[in-house]
Amino acid sequence: MAADVDLVRVAHRCLRDLAEIDPEHHVLVVTDDETNEVAAAWAAAAAALAAEVVTLRMDGRRRHGEEPPPIVASAMLAADVIVQAVARALTHTDASRAAMAAGAQIFVLRGITAEMMRSDLMRVDYAALRRVTAALAALLESGAGLHLTSPAGTDLRCSVAGRTAFALAGGTGPGRFGGARSRRARRQRQLRWVRPLRAAPRRHGVGADDDRRRADAGLGRRARVGRRRRARDVMTYGSARGYGSAEERIMANASMRSTLREIVVVFE
Repeated sequence: MAADVDLVRVAHRCLRDLAEIDPEHHVLVVTDDETNEVAAAWAAAAAALAAEVVTLRMDGRRRHGEEPPPIVASAMLAADVIVQAVARALTHTDASRAAMAAGAQIFVLRGITAEMMRSDLMRVDYAALRRVTAALAALLESGAGLHLTSPAGTDLRCSVAGRTAFALAGGTGPGRFGGARSRRARRQRQLRWVRPLRAAPRRHGVGADDDRRRADAGLGRRARVGRRRRARDVMTYGSARGYGSAEERIMANASMRSTLREIVVVFE
């Protein structure tokens, strides 16, 4: 399949600037039925940077986090760089963890589309994004606690003492995963998140910046979330281990001004 030249140009810029690909590296591009056309552009771009590129097309996964077929998992172990151009994420799978433990870097392109590539990825100032990320990381990691409020009713107190903030500013390296950030995929860039040690018990301790995204947490294994799909995702990914946990996210808009967008997955 011939790759779209414009998409190849975008993919090349992203891989050149955000992945650590050497001329002797072997790159694996994993794709599925929904993203195969776009994956061709990433394979062509990788071929200009690496020694060899192999593309594996699998059946689409039913949900995020579902393991890839064994043949894909085995190929991931042999790759230096893995480009995951798939509809549903393989990021948090045993196959990806094993590949990273072996030193592979994973370039995450969950849900990537040609529209995203044409309209968003060429416009991101990744240097500025990294600077803001570093500043927010310093704030999160130097604090002992968080008190979050909003006009929609958010009122959450939690401890973050000694916790590590995780970077989501784009880019990857050996033993890590990352990728390009898209404005269309998320209207605001997600920069840093941190898991609090403990959330103070409150019946309505969780919210967001508008009623459509408001979530109320009770004292049991149950939560109400405004959007049906969001509620389904919370219950799917929460599992038994997810209850009692929280994730605090800080975003920045296109002009790199920080804004708190939402607190998600909190169960008391």
